[in-house]
Amino acid sequence: KISLELNASTITIEYGTHFDASKYVKYVKNANLTLPILPNNDIGQYQLTYKASNKLYELTKNLTVNIVDTKAPQIILKTTSVNYDQLEDCYSYIEEINDNHDKNLLTKVKCSNNLKFDRNNQATISYEVMDSSLNLATNSLTIIKPLIVEKPIIQTVYQNNNESYYETYEEESIDTYTTYTYEENVEVVFE
Repeated sequence: KISLELNASTITIEYGTHFDASKYVKYVKNANLTLPILPNNDIGQYQLTYKASNKLYELTKNLTVNIVDTKAPQIILKTTSVNYDQLEDCYSYIEEINDNHDKNLLTKVKCSNNLKFDRNNQATISYEVMDSSLNLATNSLTIIKPLIVEKPIIQTVYQNNNESYYETYEEESIDTYTTYTYEENVEVVFE
């Protein structure tokens, strides 16, 4: 009598993985084994038949092979951040889209130049793309808007013999502003 036993009746493997039919044979006795060939290595479900036979008997066992794609694509950007004054269309920062199964996902990428800046004058452009197996990939690009520091106008009021006169000048930056403590009224006016 011949016997044939498989490790499983159904298996799931990742797309692109090498399928070795002998790996799923638990044992075969008193027979020659004919291994099935996976007809195609694309995503889907396949029924494979293992056959054990000798001059008198033949025995078959089936293996269901599910080939799936669970790996998300990759969105590769040319840079991780860009200055606002150099901002171009969001698609121009995409270097490439890689996926283990789908080709030409570039046309399916979603991004937007609608920017909302935070307190740090930074905004984010979000990128996303989904492959045919519904695996979602995301990436982001930080947009940096330079802080504009206004130069303060310094107005000094001098009083001498009941007469007042004003002296006005621009400081280089707010960081260089110094308050003097002698008897004059100093006020800072931002325009």
